[in-house]
Amino acid sequence: MLKRTLISALTLASLAAPAAAGAADTVVVPGAVASRLTALDGHIVWTTGRFPSQTLMQRGSDGTVAPVPGAPKAVYLSIDLGHDASGKLVLTYLRCEGTKNCKAISDNLAGRRVSYKRLVPSLCALTSAPSRWNDRVAYGLTCDRMSGGRRVHDGARSGLFVRKHAVAAKRLRLPRDAVKFNMDSVAWVDLRGTNVGAGVVDVYKYAFVQTVNGSNLRSDFVGGSEGDSEAQIVGQSLGSGTLLWTLVDAFHAGDPNVSAISRIIDADCAEFESVENPRGPKEAEGYRYEAMAVDGRTMVLYAPGTGLVTHTFTPSRPCA
Repeated sequence: MLKRTLISALTLASLAAPAAAGAADTVVVPGAVASRLTALDGHIVWTTGRFPSQTLMQRGSDGTVAPVPGAPKAVYLSIDLGHDASGKLVLTYLRCEGTKNCKAISDNLAGRRVSYKRLVPSLCALTSAPSRWNDRVAYGLTCDRMSGGRRVHDGARSGLFVRKHAVAAKRLRLPRDAVKFNMDSVAWVDLRGTNVGAGVVDVYKYAFVQTVNGSNLRSDFVGGSEGDSEAQIVGQSLGSGTLLWTLVDAFHAGDPNVSAISRIIDADCAEFESVENPRGPKEAEGYRYEAMAVDGRTMVLYAPGTGLVTHTFTPSRPCA
């Protein structure tokens, strides 16, 4: 695990010198509005619209923009592009009716979708959409158990899981500090090949990546919410070379809001780029980037007021 002091979100973001937003950006979907992004094989999918009536949109590898066929207006809490057992592109998502009746769905992007069955144990709920890669899925769970006639949190059954075929799911490791602080809420999951990237969130936020067998765990503290500081993970993806990318939006009272992009390189180093709002009357409103996905070596960001853009990552302190 990377050694990092639990510092405020603003201090974390300031590890990198603020960059000028848009200086290295190319618009790919002008005017798009997105709350979640996922990208793979030149394809981009995003959620747009307000609760409880959101729409799934897509941009194909040929540049065509259209709604995902047949996907109803609903609440899409989590979305992910992966490959099915035949290696074809597949979209998975956690779809809800308002705040209830959430279902995990596999969608072929051509009008056919099925619900996942027997994925969630009793007294449990998904905290992320299943991320699919061929014959495996990875996902977050939160579970309860009965104690004295009432439901209490069951940390032993909560966290990050991976399942192959119909074999019993395997619980993967969490970052050491997350375990120390009793954190097991996994809100972000991305499966690529035999690697799983994830984000565990509470007062503190950690990004981490490991193999599907639980080996080579690498993690980093990416944000915290304490006092007048707050930070939220708003995007996460695995890219080429098992790099785990994370976008965090952070603010601290009296300072401009910051969008911080990080990537875990190895067990000893992570790189950061931060982009802060310009100072002025509205410096505390919104963020320069509010959603992110990575497709191999291509980073896609949602830039409010502009749309979906590709971005060239420029860390202030590159790893050697």
